[in-house]
This record gives sequence, C-alpha cells and structure tokens, in this order.
Amino acid sequence: MDNKGTPSCESPSLRYRKGIVQFGDIWTANHSMKLVIETAAHVAPLDMDIVILGETGTGKNLLAQAVHNASPRRRGPFVEFNTGSVDHALAGNELFGHEVGAFTGAEFRHQGLFEQACGGTLFLDEIGNMPVDLQAKILTAVERKKVRRLGGKEEVDCDLRLICATNADVDQALADGVIRKDLYFRLGRCVLHVPPLRERPEDVPLLVERFIALDDRRYNRSVRGVSPACMAKLLEYPWPGNVRELRAKIGFAVALCSGQELSAAHVFQEPPAEASGEAALSLAAVEGKHIARVLGLTGWNISQAAELLGISRPTLRAKVERYGLHRPD
Repeated sequence: MDNKGTPSCESPSLRYRKGIVQFGDIWTANHSMKLVIETAAHVAPLDMDIVILGETGTGKNLLAQAVHNASPRRRGPFVEFNTGSVDHALAGNELFGHEVGAFTGAEFRHQGLFEQACGGTLFLDEIGNMPVDLQAKILTAVERKKVRRLGGKEEVDCDLRLICATNADVDQALADGVIRKDLYFRLGRCVLHVPPLRERPEDVPLLVERFIALDDRRYNRSVRGVSPACMAKLLEYPWPGNVRELRAKIGFAVALCSGQELSAAHVFQEPPAEASGEAALSLAAVEGKHIARVLGLTGWNISQAAELLGISRPTLRAKVERYGLHRPD
C-alpha cells in the first residue's frame, strides 16, 4: 500500500528487500497499530533514536525501514543486523570492524556496520540477544558518534540513527540485566510497542485478503477467498508467529489450492498421514518431509520456499543440509 492508502501489487517483504518500505505498506485496520504508525511517522523526521518492542513476526523491521525512508537520512544506507544471527564472539567484529593484523587471518581492513551505516540508519534487531559488554560499546559509540576498529588506534566518525528492536519482555530483561538500563534509557526516548496479531483481530481478514491476492498472481491460481469455517478458525487461532506466520500459511495454502476458496484444511496443514512409528512421528521427521514438500512445490526455488515456510534462506539451506534433502534430477 502506498502513502495514500492504495494497495501495492508487491508484498511488504519484497518491498523491504528492495529497501522501499513506506508507512502505507504496513497493512492494518487496528486502532492501536494505527497509533503506532502515526507516532513513528511523527518522529521519523526528528532524527531520534528509537526502540521498537514486539513479538517475533509483528513487522518491527518494516516499521524501522519506514522510519528511515521518511527521515532526512533516507538517501543514506539502511543497514540491518540481527544480533542473534551470529556468534557472540563475532558480533563485535561485525559491528565495529577490524584493522589488518588485528587477529590471525585478518588480512584486510573490515569496516563494521556502524561505519557502513554512516549517514543513514543502523537497525539492530533482537538487541536482547547481544552480550552486555557489547551493549556498553554500542552506548559509547552512540553517545560519541565515533567507533574504533578492533586493533585500531584511531577513532572513526560514525554519524547515524540507531533503531533497536527486541521481542523480549523489556521490564524483565532490564531487571535481569539482559539489556543494559543505560543503553535502553539512552535509546528509549521514543519507544514503539507493536501489538501482536492476536490483539488485532480486525487485521486478520484484511491481511488474508491481501496475501491471497498476491499469491494468487504468483502461483497462477484462481483463489478468491476463504470459507466461513476457515475464517472462523483464522480468527480463533492465537498466531504465535504473528503476521509472518499468517503470511506463510496463506502462501502455502494458495499454492496447494486448485479451487476458488481456501478451506481450514488448506491453511492448517496436518502432519503427513503416512507417518508411522516412533522415528516417523518425531518433530525432525515431520519437519523434513514438510520442507521437502514445499521445495518440490516451488521447484526448489529457495527464496519462494523460505517465504512460504516463514524462515530465512540461510535457515532453510541449513535445514536442507541437516535433513539430507536433494533436488531431483
């Protein structure tokens, strides 16, 4: 959807990968969610650091990129880093970089993400997964607008906007020392709390309609909607994976459907009926068969399969290797 409210022919996730998300691309009919977007739009031009709270899959990354694209820094880079995606020992190097010879194998100078985001926005997702000592270095970098590469002697200027996000209970994380209070209060002048999908029931029919329209074109189907029983189940379901989970379920259901209406059986897939025996009933066995089915459905298109499954491409590749899946000749 564009800023005037016109639905986009592209999915929000695709626009995110292109780096062009606007506030209108965050589809909602929920009053609380609209207030979050309005607040984000108000602070976007103010160059204020932001903390975004919300469960996994609620769209915190879309909101962060929309803030960047509505800010004076929009001509600069938008750099994203999921702090849980790398080993803790490597996170500092990713953020601050290193000089030649800083450690064994450091044959080239490496600019960290703080430097790469200079002039733009650095989005640190799942800040609660980051080691506390590294959080202290982030605080120093934000306050001084300077960083020092590992093995370096001089500080390097880094003027950027920092947006942090977490799916943790922030009060508990602060009490447990998982998130440093000084960092949180320095960044938390503006805190945006994205509500989970289960608290936004009016968004479910809206999102289902939009996702069906996108996937119907994508898979060359003729799906026009969902059955009343299916919609009732969609509204009752708690959506632990939030919008990302709904997106994955609808995409897979549309790809499977040969008619004009999705049923609950299409959307809420059961474990394979042929599973039998203790090994076949294990979670790994069921997951491996499901992944193989989705890969076959997409012709082993890793990007499409990952989107249908609601996981990243690196995660899917790791699971393919783990389960010993092979593309048919």
